[in-house]
Amino acid sequence: YDGKMIPSLYRGKTKLDSITMKYNKRIKNVISSNKLFNSYDRSVFEPLVQHYGVKTPYIDLVDNVWVALWFALHQAKVVAINSHEYVYYYDSKEEYSYIVLMISDALQETSKSGIYHGKNTTLVDLRKATPSFFLRPHAQHAYMLRKNDQYPGDYSDLIVGIAKIPTRLGLKWLGQNEFLTLNSLFPAAYFDSGYKMLLKTYPENEQHTVNEFGSIQILTD
Repeated sequence: YDGKMIPSLYRGKTKLDSITMKYNKRIKNVISSNKLFNSYDRSVFEPLVQHYGVKTPYIDLVDNVWVALWFALHQAKVVAINSHEYVYYYDSKEEYSYIVLMISDALQETSKSGIYHGKNTTLVDLRKATPSFFLRPHAQHAYMLRKNDQYPGDYSDLIVGIAKIPTRLGLKWLGQNEFLTLNSLFPAAYFDSGYKMLLKTYPENEQHTVNEFGSIQILTD
């Protein structure tokens, strides 16, 4: 995004204060309107629903190099239809793929399991912070990173390295590993009970709202 690392909520936006105000109001309403969601602290709920497609101020991270390689080697096409976004992943056609290495000063775990806080950033280990019936975060070794700024619109200053990998070679490295397939990294709702719960209970909206704030996404093949 023009050389910047921009979280999904702010991509294509210029008035960060306005979109943040609308987002905060929306996420508070979502949490308060549902008993299931009300049981989660907002600092866990936001990164969790982003992992399933909702746009937030967080950045997705993983701590497993093979999972990072899979995402580097694949691209996604997204189309919004009515109340959901539909996502299609495919092998990258680019000559090179890239793994971005990022740093966080969030070393101190808070009283909430899996949430780490630092002076400049907050880091959420979704494997510790969420129940295991949310399979996707556990399958992907998922973390979520948030700057402690009021409007964290660019994370590029947290980039400490970029690995450039020939795409053909990277795909060869992945080979036929069954743990590094779309079905393994994005378990279907039949297996991922947390995903099924979100599909059933997360509020559905008109397409213009989905375009702005995302949705619980549906994967296609």
